[in-house]
Amino acid sequence: LWQNVSMEGKTDVSFSAQVPDTMTSWLVTGFALSPTTGLGLIHEPITFKVEKTFYIVAHLPYSIKRGEVTVIQVMIYNFIGNTLITDVRLYNKNDEIEFVDQSSSDTMRRTKAVIMPGNSGRQVSFLVKAKKIGEIAVKIEAVNNLKQDSVEHILRVEPESYLSRKNEGRFIEHNEHNSTQVNIKIDIPRYTIPGTIEIAF
Repeated sequence: LWQNVSMEGKTDVSFSAQVPDTMTSWLVTGFALSPTTGLGLIHEPITFKVEKTFYIVAHLPYSIKRGEVTVIQVMIYNFIGNTLITDVRLYNKNDEIEFVDQSSSDTMRRTKAVIMPGNSGRQVSFLVKAKKIGEIAVKIEAVNNLKQDSVEHILRVEPESYLSRKNEGRFIEHNEHNSTQVNIKIDIPRYTIPGTIEIAF
């Protein structure tokens, strides 16, 4: 966010900088230090807005249950001015989701084509089910013959039932300095969901 520039005795200087890859408004300000004239400040901040001519926005829920059908909504925006035929792809990066629709035999991605008039937005939806518990990566891409954009988000997946905790105490008598091995039997409920069992000592 900071950049130092040497004036080399000049009263003005020009330089270029890359705009951050975030669609928002930015304020640019600055000051100068001189051994003869002291401190100089810019009169007022310069404001500019960063925009994209083509981009996508994904709307994902905060968390979902494993195995339940979930809608992933994607908004595609086209401000180029031309009508674009765009392919919107949802990737199954690590085989962590299952596509509900059977429009394709490809289990690693789904593609939907959408006609994008200039200066407009369109919505595309995908139906999926999560296959694992924890955090899964969701990657979405929109591609046409002029532009492309992609986003990647983390989706939290929770177990499909309620959480149950149980504490048990054990008394172990150890009178010698040698190591002792003790077998502890733990009763695990019969209908526990696979992948959700945690044992802590």
